[in-house]
Amino acid sequence: MVRMTTCGNAVCGTIIRTFDETGEYQSENIGRQIVIDMVPQGDGRYEGSVYRPSNDRIYIGRMEVDGDRLSLRGCVAGGLLCARQNWVRLQ
Repeated sequence: MVRMTTCGNAVCGTIIRTFDETGEYQSENIGRQIVIDMVPQGDGRYEGSVYRPSNDRIYIGRMEVDGDRLSLRGCVAGGLLCARQNWVRLQ
């Protein structure tokens, strides 16, 4: 679970809870910022950086927000190769 907040003129996201196939667990990544300085580009699009805990690397990040849905991409090679995750806002 990631809490999205403003950070200056950008948006950032910090891990606040972690889960695996057995349920919730206390990961060493709790408190780690994984959505980094996503600056608004207009039309619900953002650009910044994304941290990937599984390999401890930071990637070029792109994010699109549409209502309660968020699409997050982490890219290498100038944005040619990307992995995507789709998130939903919890109420």
